[in-house]
Amino acid sequence: SLHLLGPIVKYESKADEYDVALRPLFYHSVATDREACLTDVLFPVFQYKRDENSRSFNIFRLINFETELGNEDNGSSFSIFPLVLYRQAESRPTSLSVFPFGGKLYDRFGRDEISYALWPLYITTQKRQTRVKNYLWPFFATISGDSPDEKGYKVWPLYGHAEKPGVYRKTFLLWPFWFNYDERMNTADPVRKRFFLPFYLYRESPNLSRRTVLWPFFSYLDDRVKGYTEWNYPWPFWQRAVGDFKHGWKFLPFASDMTRNDIRTRWFLWPLVKYENQRYDEITRRKLKIFFFLYRDLKETYIEPERERYRRTLLWPLFGYQKKKGVSHFYTLALIEPLAPDSEGVERNWSPLWRIYQKKWDDNGNSVTSFLWNLYWSEFRNDAAAWELFPLFSWRHEEDQKKWSFLKGLIGYESDA
Repeated sequence: SLHLLGPIVKYESKADEYDVALRPLFYHSVATDREACLTDVLFPVFQYKRDENSRSFNIFRLINFETELGNEDNGSSFSIFPLVLYRQAESRPTSLSVFPFGGKLYDRFGRDEISYALWPLYITTQKRQTRVKNYLWPFFATISGDSPDEKGYKVWPLYGHAEKPGVYRKTFLLWPFWFNYDERMNTADPVRKRFFLPFYLYRESPNLSRRTVLWPFFSYLDDRVKGYTEWNYPWPFWQRAVGDFKHGWKFLPFASDMTRNDIRTRWFLWPLVKYENQRYDEITRRKLKIFFFLYRDLKETYIEPERERYRRTLLWPLFGYQKKKGVSHFYTLALIEPLAPDSEGVERNWSPLWRIYQKKWDDNGNSVTSFLWNLYWSEFRNDAAAWELFPLFSWRHEEDQKKWSFLKGLIGYESDA
């Protein structure tokens, strides 16, 4: 490894991998055996990735290109969101959209197919067998399907009606104030919805019942599939849930204790303190947050035998701490890490610039310390030790050898067996 100008310039190689960095402008990482590479340019402005089966790049996450090889869904995609959307794959028709002029998209935005020309003048969407044609969206539309009995229209926001006998029937009046919906009439769980916003909302089916008064404040929910009931009076300040899937209470902003699907979440003086427990097959995960991102603490523990798997603590903007695979890492400062704790791009390109002090150590007594980007550094192992205050003094001890120097060797001393 080679470092110049503190964290600015870096070159590091090991086995078939090497990294080159000119922070924060450029970072390049290569793994030749896996035919993989990654390049960041002023992250997150530009990023390029390559491996055996795919190629991709993005600019500010808004301009994206990706191609995939070696699987059943070979193809490529390109987007300048939301202006240009393109996707080609062997398993589906080609999608192309040039907004607002026109295009055809498949399996996007919750629809099987979307076609439009001179948006918002004409838009057609299809989901399953139901097709909706919009003219001067969202004001006028007609609804049709594979059956001649399926039909409807809307003049938004005044009135709309659509139905397919035996399947669904939907009507709205003065949107969004009055709705009358009957859905999934041909299934074992038909749904009836009656909305008179904001005064009363009614939803009823064999599997679930919901009532809301003065939406969104007062509501009742009975989910017979997941097996729990829930009351809000008024939401979001007071909530109570009883059942296997979800149970607990909320009394915001003072406190809450709610468990949902083996995830227990507790708030104290919202939004000051949030405490969350998650349980999986092999590990438990505990999260503690103070004022959203000001302080974060994450701890993962194996259940059997009980031992720590991972630990991360972040206090913005002062410090960060991480313990992974038996190695602890403490650093200061932590300017972006609490805001984006899982961003590998921030860790590669930006974090080394402001970490004026770092220390790594393990349970065997090995440790490495760096201050002001190695202006002072030290390393201690069971059989060796070394430290340096550049350029004044350095000291090293390894087995039977001892060595120290002053002003990089102007005065020095060395002894061995």
